[in-house]
Amino acid sequence: MLTAEYGQWFDGEKWPFVGYDTIRSSPVLAGGTRYGIHISNMAALGGAGWSAVGGLVARVVRPGASVELFGKEIVQTHGMKGTATRDDYSYEFFLVVRPSATGRGRLVKQWAFPREEIAGIPPDRPENFPRGFVRLSVDGFLALDEGSKIATVTITGLVRPFQEHVDLSSDLL
Repeated sequence: MLTAEYGQWFDGEKWPFVGYDTIRSSPVLAGGTRYGIHISNMAALGGAGWSAVGGLVARVVRPGASVELFGKEIVQTHGMKGTATRDDYSYEFFLVVRPSATGRGRLVKQWAFPREEIAGIPPDRPENFPRGFVRLSVDGFLALDEGSKIATVTITGLVRPFQEHVDLSSDLL
């Protein structure tokens, strides 16, 4: 994210896959793009472990620097069938300013959303269910007011609406 290295890693090895040159608002869909990352670590018997998938979900390009929003979904999986409970999903988002001169990003702000804050999985769902049946729709959006240099980050798919304004005047000259 900060060094602009993207790709997919499975069980400690980088795969040669390069995704499409597009930006998706969903961290899961962003993971399959050129600006995505997918890391998983599963047990030798299969299924149990964790995965983190995400990538660039929004970007505002401006003279001298770009403002970027990255998102990540983290899932813990259990057992031979790779099941996940409703409590095994969490999301993180990161606001980054990337100066054009260096290309190296600087983390400005980070947000974490545990399972309790994510909408989409009813609380009466069975404790274990196949991961493929989960339908979460968590998305990140970014807007920048050029005059005030205030970034507005909006995250949808949560139990409560989330929108935060971040002053970037010291980061964007």
